[in-house]
Amino acid sequence: MGDTSNRSVQIDGSAIGSAINTGTVRDIRLTSRNTMTPTSADPAKQQLAADLQALQAKLAEVKQDNPDVTEAEAQTLLNITTSQPVKKRLVKALIAGGRTAIEEFLDNPYVNVVVAAIEGWKS
Repeated sequence: MGDTSNRSVQIDGSAIGSAINTGTVRDIRLTSRNTMTPTSADPAKQQLAADLQALQAKLAEVKQDNPDVTEAEAQTLLNITTSQPVKKRLVKALIAGGRTAIEEFLDNPYVNVVVAAIEGWKS
């Protein structure tokens, strides 16, 4: 599925010899997709998004309550509070699609913790 957002950039300016007049940059429009809302009708992807959103919400709550929580403590929390069926689905997604499959649904602050937890569940 390709990204159909408009990513046009118009730059006015000129280059003469070794001097470059960059002018101004106009009309930069970048649209970001909401990665937490699956656009696919694929039930497996929807379930993966829901599972990862739940983990991310748990971690956000923990970080809010205790900003000094370590990654190891956060992983332990996920291990204790995540059901076995969810763990199995996430391990399967990690094996099938690699880290990228997980990253596409998560905001950056949570990627390392969640991926490390899932990798721990593989064994």
